[in-house]
Amino acid sequence: MGIRGTFEAWPRGGGFRFHPVELHFGKPIDPKSFAQASDPYGAITNVLRKEVLMLSGDNL
Repeated sequence: MGIRGTFEAWPRGGGFRFHPVELHFGKPIDPKSFAQASDPYGAITNVLRKEVLMLSGDNL
């Protein structure tokens, strides 16, 4: 899940402002598909990190 607009709604050190916050849900990821990787935890972590960045609108 990626979240957009939270900084505009509640900036660090600032007060709450009314601003749209968007939630973006990605496709399910089956952890079993990483079972044969040499480092399954590292492999799924990399995929999840990239997906969250994409869903939140951040560039890699």
